[in-house]
Amino acid sequence: MIKFQNIEQSDVTRDPFEFFMTEEVLDAQTLKEIGADFPDIKKPGIYPLESLDYGPAFTRLIEEIRSCQLASIMGKKFGVDLSGLPMMITVRGRAQQKDGRIHVDTKDKVITCLLYLNEDWDDTIDGGRLRMLRGPDDIDDYAAEIPPMGGTLAAFKVTDHSWHGHEPFVGKRRYVMFNWVASEKVLERQLNRHRRSAMLKRILPFFYKGTKGAAKGDAKGQVVAAVDGGVASVQDGQGAAPAGTVQSSLPPVAQSFLACLENADLQKQPYNHWLLTNPLPEGYADEIANLPFPPPQDIEFNGRRETNNSTRVYFTKENQEKFDVCREVVEGFNHPQVRPAIERVTGADLSDGHLRIEYCQDTEGFWLEPHTDILVKKFTMLVYLLDDPNLKVAGTDIHEGPPDFKYVHSAPYGKNLGVIFIPHEHSWHGVGKRPFKGVRKSIIINFVTSEWRDKWELA
Repeated sequence: MIKFQNIEQSDVTRDPFEFFMTEEVLDAQTLKEIGADFPDIKKPGIYPLESLDYGPAFTRLIEEIRSCQLASIMGKKFGVDLSGLPMMITVRGRAQQKDGRIHVDTKDKVITCLLYLNEDWDDTIDGGRLRMLRGPDDIDDYAAEIPPMGGTLAAFKVTDHSWHGHEPFVGKRRYVMFNWVASEKVLERQLNRHRRSAMLKRILPFFYKGTKGAAKGDAKGQVVAAVDGGVASVQDGQGAAPAGTVQSSLPPVAQSFLACLENADLQKQPYNHWLLTNPLPEGYADEIANLPFPPPQDIEFNGRRETNNSTRVYFTKENQEKFDVCREVVEGFNHPQVRPAIERVTGADLSDGHLRIEYCQDTEGFWLEPHTDILVKKFTMLVYLLDDPNLKVAGTDIHEGPPDFKYVHSAPYGKNLGVIFIPHEHSWHGVGKRPFKGVRKSIIINFVTSEWRDKWELA
């Protein structure tokens, strides 16, 4: 079935990263048989293999993809020992307009391969051709372009600069994607993410139809309220769920955050703040921590973040296009049910709230003097991203106000822990001059008013 010799004979290109392409990995008759047995995928998106039904020819293809022979060939070509590494297999049947945005794969992936299964691809079409890019900013600055012709294999070694993408295409675009990943834990986390996405596509397809559709539209329209027997029902108005309930139809980030918010630990001294456990879905903290942004260098530590504004990173629209996890977090916190829930629990007024998310990588020597956030911030939430014993002392400090700025306690630093407070004249906080080792990774989520000057930072 798979012509392993053709793969072995393909040359690996080293610039701008390691990749290769092999044509005619499958012959025409085999491709036709696989096409007849291909899973019946009617919607865009990437689906875990385990969630699909397919026939015997497709089954044989998967068996050969999983073979030790293929792992040995790929390992030799990229200089990586793949023996013992688990493989993740996902399948795409159709593409939509937003697919193909420039991105790099997460660092948990070691090798990425795409085997295209399009029997009747029109080679005159410009869109849908995989491009191996020289950087993150220009889809036309590519080292190679690979048409998704049936039987073509594209493979690359995952690095922090293995940028790739394609021009928009809408329609049938079939492939099997298989990745060798770093560990079984990583495999399960990645598959859980794809499972959640696939489930939402089945239950709630209008989340995936661009800006149209109730769930992504104006909060005054109809929004998803519940799922009964697999059918989404809707309700009018602001879309706030009843207190204490979290609805299964919500996107994963919104669902996880709302559950966390309902169970947040309210601390009333010296002002109201809420300690959080698991505000993000499982695996998301790791994905954010693995974003390919290097920690800032040559930083001046004087107790103020704004001193180093030029090095700061945000979940901007550009970064949402490059990184799925940025987009999914933004979509979760912009869901129509989230702001009313925050207002109900905290008393914040988010009627003029615009989402801003900062990705922080604070290095050794970092500290923040006791301060209050500026009042154009109407909501502040910090989520910590790492489980590192060296960072246990790196949580956010809560203080009383002047003149002594008495230390009260610290929000615990740990993976997927966090703290919420509502900025006001008494919400003094900081990070003490306690030495820590490593990189203190976190995200800061704010809702700010329309008076915010640096609009480019907004999500």
